[in-house]
Amino acid sequence: MAIPTTREQAIEEGWKKLGSKVCDARNCGAKLEMWRNPKTDRVSPFNVDPFVPHFPLCPSRDSFRKDAKKIPTTGNLPF
Repeated sequence: MAIPTTREQAIEEGWKKLGSKVCDARNCGAKLEMWRNPKTDRVSPFNVDPFVPHFPLCPSRDSFRKDAKKIPTTGNLPF
């Protein structure tokens, strides 16, 4: 399934708008619309204008990714 390029296309393909918010990143503040993908049931943020996925454009996109250098715990926590 391709990512929709317009709101009308998203609705036609079964995407559901969940609401609006502002990006949580401190140095971004973009206005977002949250949409649920009908196939994967995941929620995706889209910029309000233009209607495009937000993460490729967000100046803080790396802060939302999981850190690949985290050390997994094996039961003994370092407290």
